[in-house]
Amino acid sequence: ARNKDLGLTFARTMTVQERGYSLARQGRDSIYDVFAFCYPSAVRDNRRNGVTQMELNKALEALNFHRIRFRKKSKKSDSDGGDGEDKVQTLGSYRFGDRRWLNPDNESELATIKAGWETLSEIQRPECKLENWLTMLRAAIASNQ
Repeated sequence: ARNKDLGLTFARTMTVQERGYSLARQGRDSIYDVFAFCYPSAVRDNRRNGVTQMELNKALEALNFHRIRFRKKSKKSDSDGGDGEDKVQTLGSYRFGDRRWLNPDNESELATIKAGWETLSEIQRPECKLENWLTMLRAAIASNQ
């Protein structure tokens, strides 16, 4: 329960609700993966302690992190020598809608990130440096656009 509470605090302090944005629920740059970057001992791996991605996502939904169906069209080339036409493939996944990462390149949001970092540090010291976290956050923002 302690690790899940830490993950919830992390998500609330490092993201902001904003219409038109969404965050990954799974995979690279998901809230869980970015949380695991700073708190690897708080997530479940081969041992029984730690929070799982599913547990954290369900808890976030209970906190009004809304799950939405996200569809993205991607063009797939016909490389097998068939008819030579490109095919359009619709990729679908669930995301947290109307939510985005705080942007460390925005001065006021950077102040919010640093305040959140202090709040998290009072609960449990992060296992990464703030500078590394900001780099990870920028990468997550870039891949979300």
